[in-house]
Amino acid sequence: MSPRLTEKRAAENLAAHRVRMIAGLATGIRENGLANTQVADIVENAHASRTTFYRCFEDKNECLAALAEIVFSVTRQRVLESIDLSAPWPIQLDQALDTFFEIAEEEHVIAATFTTELPGLGSRGEQIRLAREQQYAEMVLALARNPKVIERHGDLSHITIERAVALISAIEGLLSRAAHRDEDFRKFAPLAKDVARRILAPGAPDLGAAASR
Repeated sequence: MSPRLTEKRAAENLAAHRVRMIAGLATGIRENGLANTQVADIVENAHASRTTFYRCFEDKNECLAALAEIVFSVTRQRVLESIDLSAPWPIQLDQALDTFFEIAEEEHVIAATFTTELPGLGSRGEQIRLAREQQYAEMVLALARNPKVIERHGDLSHITIERAVALISAIEGLLSRAAHRDEDFRKFAPLAKDVARRILAPGAPDLGAAASR
């Protein structure tokens, strides 16, 4: 076997082990919460060894960060797939927000864990949060620039990246409130829709201009 093929198989094996560890952590969080899930629990759930875990991750926090990135990516894709791009702009927003809060409630314990625990990861957690915020803000902007939306509603150039970020930040605030009070995330979907209409309305303050002052 050539060295290159050996390296490729080793990388594939490591990637597969990482997926199992991440799944093991997710199982632990669902069953016992993050605080009560240790590396020993993760490897037991993954049917692996501690040695294998530490080949994949430095510690539990690094594994949590990897889980968050995967969940956020899958959630964003599901939100995109739920949107009818031929529907009126307000309906598209409603569809996106309904799906987002529905997914959060499907995995209530894990969603709440991300909301309450990612800040404890320091710069890594902040990096993940900012990346999610930026990606969702760009998604809002892309929807507003959709030719079908412009044809139906006219120019929506007042919807800037700053307004989109403000919307995502407001939604994160609602998630945090629900998580800390252990409330159903879906309860906050109507309020999120109202906030979205207010922030993205043509008459709303120009947040980009305000930020540059």
